[in-house]
Amino acid sequence: MLAATLPILKAEVMALPKEMLVNRPAPGEWSINEVIEHLIETEERGFAGRMQRMLAQENYILASCSAKANPARNDSPNGA
Repeated sequence: MLAATLPILKAEVMALPKEMLVNRPAPGEWSINEVIEHLIETEERGFAGRMQRMLAQENYILASCSAKANPARNDSPNGA
């Protein structure tokens, strides 16, 4: 997903002022930077990214992908 949209996303983000990238629009909502970080994490840790690593590495050990492991990056409103 990100490979196809990366040039477009990068151009859009680079045109924005830094304060807009880090500002959270409301309490409990994510900034633009946090949304982008989440997209990257989802791409890397999601099914496709895990499958690529399993196929590329011999004896790959599948790491846990628990929301409880990193509650600050959890999508749920209460962070749990």
